[in-house]
Amino acid sequence: MAVEVDHCGCCCLRRDLCVCGLAPRIKLGGKAQSDQWLLLTHEREVDKPSNTGKLVLSSLQAVQKLMWQRKLALDLPADRAVLVFPSDKIPESNPVSVNIDRDEPIVWVVLDATWQQAAKMVRQSPELRQLPCYSLGDDIKSDYHLRRNQQGVSTLEAIAHLVSARGDACGARQLLNYQTVFQQHWELDRSNRAL
Repeated sequence: MAVEVDHCGCCCLRRDLCVCGLAPRIKLGGKAQSDQWLLLTHEREVDKPSNTGKLVLSSLQAVQKLMWQRKLALDLPADRAVLVFPSDKIPESNPVSVNIDRDEPIVWVVLDATWQQAAKMVRQSPELRQLPCYSLGDDIKSDYHLRRNQQGVSTLEAIAHLVSARGDACGARQLLNYQTVFQQHWELDRSNRAL
């Protein structure tokens, strides 16, 4: 008879490996402090233990989470909202002309999904198709290894890149360090080992 193991409802890790208490409470600096962050989450990501969007939510107060629905009406300021996407996957419909150094606040729309799911979200959402894209360049290296079948950066890594590019390298480093701790604890959980 298998023993049921208690897992944290937030980070999805075994209780003895829970990382929620280790989450940095980051107050953003630089231009990032006046930006808004919208995490648009695909329904398949919600219960995935390897999801990094939940790590961002526990670290940054400035992030708002919405569950993506095909007919979801997004109230986004047309002149400030920017969709974040890898450079090699930007949908043809979206314009690519974003000056990341601009002084006025940006509303970052980050899709919390696999990149395949994200492309589908954009195809099925007229509002997302109209947004200008910020290209995550090919030079960004991912240290996220929990989804070996996925290429590209994690949701957390994408946001850390933006935070750094908008003038808060320290906040970005804290996010990336938190992801490293999460991955270590996740591997221990998967292999049924203790800390």
